[in-house]
Amino acid sequence: MPRSSLKRRRANKALDNPSDGTDETELDYALLKKLSRLAMLVVVLFLGTNTFRQIYEEILPGALNIGKRSLRSTNEKEEESYTLVVVNCRVNMTWLLQVPSDWRIIVYEKCGRQEELSHVTYHTPTNAGAEECNGYLDYMHDYYQDLTTVTVFMHGDGLRSFSRHSGTSAHTPFDTFEPIANATRQFVTREHPFLHFGIKELAEWWGRDPNHGQAMKILWPLFRLSANSLLGGGTMSEDATRKVPKPPIQLTFRPSAHFAVRKEQIQMHPQSTYYALLQQLRHSNLIGDYPGAREFCCAMERMWHIFFGEPAILPKRASASDLLNITECEMCHHPEQANPHYAS
Repeated sequence: MPRSSLKRRRANKALDNPSDGTDETELDYALLKKLSRLAMLVVVLFLGTNTFRQIYEEILPGALNIGKRSLRSTNEKEEESYTLVVVNCRVNMTWLLQVPSDWRIIVYEKCGRQEELSHVTYHTPTNAGAEECNGYLDYMHDYYQDLTTVTVFMHGDGLRSFSRHSGTSAHTPFDTFEPIANATRQFVTREHPFLHFGIKELAEWWGRDPNHGQAMKILWPLFRLSANSLLGGGTMSEDATRKVPKPPIQLTFRPSAHFAVRKEQIQMHPQSTYYALLQQLRHSNLIGDYPGAREFCCAMERMWHIFFGEPAILPKRASASDLLNITECEMCHHPEQANPHYAS
């Protein structure tokens, strides 16, 4: 075959099959593929190093959370939601009509149902006895996945004007619910997530009381997750989830267990902790020579603030009476303001 005809045939073949003329391109693509696989191998090896682990676990989440925290702080007031939990026994509950309409209201009736309000949810706590803490713990356990931002816990006679108690023996210094709602909105924040509404402050040596001291010792292992705050505040230490810390030597508290607490503090403890506390309350009376439900509730009354991460010596910033400058002396001077609505 003439050489010119052979060249023409090769040219026509190249036009019909362009890929035949791209040997160098194919080689470049294969090389690029190998380099990509090598790069992926390097990344995989890097993933296992401590440096990456630190970046992934500490630096990156913190960077991502900057925007979230900024957005959250901007919308914090709009996101706030509130629940009032009341444990009641034959007390006039018309004061519930004073609760703001955007609050959820849940009542635990210990002594049988009274006249019910349509906007209130009612429950009967199990083996409640005469104490309030069973209803509080029922709520924390049963609503664990459905908590509002802040929950306020009160007795049915928590308002002074609806109570048989007067002066400094009243549960709170408030005659209406409005100052409690206002104090909750103003003072219960992410930085200060617990607020007590009691009047007088009492001090006690931890675990020495002949009645509820033993109950405090039995319950103490369930407080391990709030250990670091107990020792002076701050973030929870890694060992706090595994070790039971030593209890405080002394504590201060405000009687009657009327307080507000944020959702994060309730969920600081697993739901199983609330179940364990409830079992102590519900069945302790069945055991001889063992603290009963009343002793356990008296122990919790003294330790709620510790349980939710406050120091054993209740700080002034966690007391509504201190923040609002309501003194015990003022309460003594105005006994006539008490009890106009109380039904014995």
